[in-house]
Amino acid sequence: MADLPERLLVTGARAPVAVHLVRLLGGSGFHVETADCIAPTLAGASRHSARFHQIPSPRHAPVAAAARLRAICRDRGLGMILPTCEEVFHLAALWDAGQLDVPLLAPPLASLLAVHDKGRFAELLAQLGLPHPVTWRLEGPGDLVGLDPRGLVLKPCFSRFGDAVRVTPSRIDIAPTPARPWVAQDFVAGEEISVLALTRGGRVRALCAYRAGWRTGRHGAGIWCEPVEAGGVRALAEAVSEALGWEGFLSFDTIRRADGVHVAIECNPRPVTGLHFFRDPTAFRAAMRGREGCLAPDATGPQAMKLALWAYGLGRGNPLRLWRDARRATGFLDWSGDPGPGRAQLGVFVAFARRALRQRVSLTRASVEDIAWDG
Repeated sequence: MADLPERLLVTGARAPVAVHLVRLLGGSGFHVETADCIAPTLAGASRHSARFHQIPSPRHAPVAAAARLRAICRDRGLGMILPTCEEVFHLAALWDAGQLDVPLLAPPLASLLAVHDKGRFAELLAQLGLPHPVTWRLEGPGDLVGLDPRGLVLKPCFSRFGDAVRVTPSRIDIAPTPARPWVAQDFVAGEEISVLALTRGGRVRALCAYRAGWRTGRHGAGIWCEPVEAGGVRALAEAVSEALGWEGFLSFDTIRRADGVHVAIECNPRPVTGLHFFRDPTAFRAAMRGREGCLAPDATGPQAMKLALWAYGLGRGNPLRLWRDARRATGFLDWSGDPGPGRAQLGVFVAFARRALRQRVSLTRASVEDIAWDG
């Protein structure tokens, strides 16, 4: 386990979770700079970001992105890159190819794909003896023969934000291929609980479990969340982290059945919403440095991305409930003395909305088109 240098580069600066990571690190004494292939960004507007750097798309121009990142880290004396979005896969691939010489706070690409691929993640859970739904990998028309979808969940092996998921559909309307495989999983009834783990050297150093009260869609990303007791998911996080010698962030979606058992359904090898429940920079710095013990969240109330909450919530639920929930939540971007990200969010939202209209894709897809990893 490599120690964190004092000068760091956080990538994926568009994301609310990147803002929060920058604030936790900058607020505890690290020198932090940010990077992304779009501008403006949320994290780049934080006073804790000493400088923002725009880079080429690591998905569409990986060699140019690697060269730019090498130059930034060399010229600015930055000793490690902390990815926060799906650029982590592209940066890990560049590292494996010897085109990036700056250490990442992330495991090798093989470990990232072992959990990001929903079919391979189910295989890993089976090997570790952890609860998981029965899973079939679908790579062609022959794999669909005799499949009754009414008791299944169908989803691409590589996806995000609940994109394209079919829950107990009445018919099969997918066309999997070896290049774009899907999985079919037994439907598991229960409450969806998400998990964020920070691991160093394969050991869990911070852990948060939470539920989403509002989402970007029926199965989309949580935009209003509240913490729940994490004891039921700690064994899952510890087993996967230890098995893969994980470095960095590891996030899970689970279904908590009526009997209290958590069934893991997918994994994101990056930080997610649960990071917002950690608001003590000093305590989080110790966890990032691998301090013994497991840090629990210090924020106990709900957290929300309030602009997105109103944008998605109006017309999708009880307006009175939406208003009440918005009032009692702390904003993802709320942070004393750091108003920049809050002021920047409308401009970032408009930029993604324009991209979505131009490319004729969903807003969520537009927000990741230049960094997504789809196998």
